[in-house]
Amino acid sequence: MSRLQLSGVIPSPPVIYTDDTCREIDYEGYRRHLQHLLAHDITALCIGGHAGETECLTMDERLKVIDIAIEESKGRVPVIGGVIADSTHSAIDQAMVQKERGVDAVLVCPPQHHRLGPERADAMHLAHFGAFDRAAQIPFMIYGGPGDARAIDSFRKPSGNSPSSANTWSRGDSGAWRRHRPEFLCRMRVGTQRGR
Repeated sequence: MSRLQLSGVIPSPPVIYTDDTCREIDYEGYRRHLQHLLAHDITALCIGGHAGETECLTMDERLKVIDIAIEESKGRVPVIGGVIADSTHSAIDQAMVQKERGVDAVLVCPPQHHRLGPERADAMHLAHFGAFDRAAQIPFMIYGGPGDARAIDSFRKPSGNSPSSANTWSRGDSGAWRRHRPEFLCRMRVGTQRGR
């Protein structure tokens, strides 16, 4: 698995529809929007990330917007796909399809853990992301955003060699997990703690 170093601006462009019914994607409008983004100093494109309407698209539609992003980026910036699934098997399937399509990495939303205490949520997330990592063999980031205090609380004391949604993790050539604490994530985590 290759190592992907990311910093800077990584937009997650919204899908553009032909009208207010949101039933038909305006693929050419989407292409123009990506061209506009790529004309600026961006680090990568996150296609189908949490903010990109992934959960509203069929897999065929998701793959079409990924194809457009890969075509338009022309290798200048990495293309990151999006995985939103509560089942580990479904998350792996989504990642594998997108990997075969040519994405450089995926942004993975944690499975829901309603009504689980922090210890059970930790165990579930660690098992989920461990299995995902072993099977998908693609660089990935774990989504955790503003207002996601529950997921962040769950990972206040991350295990030494485990991914967590309160940090960005990557695997080096040795296979060991390395934790990164991007500045925006540190600010977000502090803001979430203050917001209680």
